[in-house]
Amino acid sequence: FSMGRAKFLHPWFVRVHPKYGTPTNAVLFTLALTLIAPWFGRSALNWIVDMSAMGTALAYLFTCMTAYRYVSAFPGIPEARWGKPVAVIGGLTSIFCFAMLALPNSPAGIGLESWVMLLVWVALGAAFYFNRARELNAIPHIQMQYLLLGTTDRPLLFKAAQATAAGVEGSTAAAVRD
Repeated sequence: FSMGRAKFLHPWFVRVHPKYGTPTNAVLFTLALTLIAPWFGRSALNWIVDMSAMGTALAYLFTCMTAYRYVSAFPGIPEARWGKPVAVIGGLTSIFCFAMLALPNSPAGIGLESWVMLLVWVALGAAFYFNRARELNAIPHIQMQYLLLGTTDRPLLFKAAQATAAGVEGSTAAAVRD
């Protein structure tokens, strides 16, 4: 849903149920994938789980790095006291988990099929990004903020957060949607 709203996927994924406010088409698409996936067999599902575990470890590492940077940029926020140590511990944990999956002789090491799927998935993602990068970079910052976050009251980048903290006001979400 959010990728459709951010124009990374077809607008079809953005349709919201008029009564319940749920992303109907995105849920139906996920349902279809979920119903089809078991028919590929246990080993194919294990490859997907292995690949997803590596992606999760990396995503957690990037989240911890971002949290550390955010707490460093805004030392006056209440989360700053424990933010840095927790971010460092979380980052080290994610590096350990990634290493356990990536090292070939590790008990949790992933197999060749998972590596092939991961490399194909990364290549598809890179091709998708570079195909759309020029178009996405042309979107104004405040509009991209709304497209990715669904609001303009939270900073998308650190410079914008510092400007907001200094009292610079942004546009409203209504202006962005129009």
